[in-house]
Amino acid sequence: MRLERTFTGLAVAVSLAAFPATAVFAGEDAAWKFHEQHIVGYDFVADYAVVPIRDDVTIVDSRPLRKYSAGHIPTSLTMPDLSFEKMAAGLLPEDKAELVIFYCGGLKCKLSHNSAYKAEEMGYTNVKVYAAGFPNWKKSGGVASIDTAMLQQMMAAPDPLMVVDARPKGRKYDAGHVPGAVSLPDSQFDKLAGTLPADKATPVVFYCGGFKCKLSDNSAKKAKGMGYTNVMTYQAGFPAWKKEVGMVAMNVAPDTAAAAPAAPALPAAGEGVLSGEAFLAMLADPPADMLIVDVRDEDEFANGHIPGSVNVPVGKLEDAVFELPDDKQIIFVCTTGGRSGEAYDLSMLLNPGLNAKFVDAVIDYNKDGTIKVAPTN
Repeated sequence: MRLERTFTGLAVAVSLAAFPATAVFAGEDAAWKFHEQHIVGYDFVADYAVVPIRDDVTIVDSRPLRKYSAGHIPTSLTMPDLSFEKMAAGLLPEDKAELVIFYCGGLKCKLSHNSAYKAEEMGYTNVKVYAAGFPNWKKSGGVASIDTAMLQQMMAAPDPLMVVDARPKGRKYDAGHVPGAVSLPDSQFDKLAGTLPADKATPVVFYCGGFKCKLSDNSAKKAKGMGYTNVMTYQAGFPAWKKEVGMVAMNVAPDTAAAAPAAPALPAAGEGVLSGEAFLAMLADPPADMLIVDVRDEDEFANGHIPGSVNVPVGKLEDAVFELPDDKQIIFVCTTGGRSGEAYDLSMLLNPGLNAKFVDAVIDYNKDGTIKVAPTN
């Protein structure tokens, strides 16, 4: 089952002119065909490898699972070329006109090309190959993602490592987090960046609420901008950790607590919560005074939002909170309940006279204005 979640030209780091359509590389027993007609480069892929996962593309890592586990392009699925026939029907999109991007280990790796040809034989009409592959992704500044098994392996090793929870602290991190992770909410990244290791070569792994949550991706990019050289995301995030590992921590990380500035007490954990089911009921018969405030980023809002809602990204809410009307029922929404809960907490601290709630649910937004709502994990 699929995750829920042309450089028309040869714009790759190394010129493809040196590689003919049929090429033989050292160690290969027979010639293989380089898929040169549909090559794409880093910038093309970067537009599609975004969080939340786009619904108009499938990015496929054709390398063996052990390679994918150790590091892969965010939002990509693992489908080793050797397992293509077994896995393709369950992972490739039903719409054979949808964009499918294959990649593997670089210009001397044939796996992505092989898989691309197989997909075309199945009838897929919009197939591309990121020939420069994962090495070029990292070289070009792209953040690598790892899976649960690799995170466990890194945590068990004696080498230095910092695992960072980019979700809001009070409602998410304190309620449960990966053992040993420190809390550094993305909305407070600039204030708490001193929590990160002094040695910028130390591996730093950011995670948040799963494939629909972009907080870890945002924070990882900020860390790279600060000069950290070994930044990764655990994109499956806390929901996958809880499901696959089970062991979670609920205590406050002491180093984060020391770094955090003193602040007024937050609202109680259950205060202001609106379930997904209750929210859908409100949408079916909306009160005249309801105002939906979408606290996702501008690009997410532009790709789909609830008609009539207004967009105030949570990072900008502190400056805008006093502009929110006190004669409306304000409903904060996001994708997983993390940012909306943070927006509620912040608004109650700064402007407690507001009549506000937040939706604690997973919400998928469609371009036509419809939504799909599910409980949080």
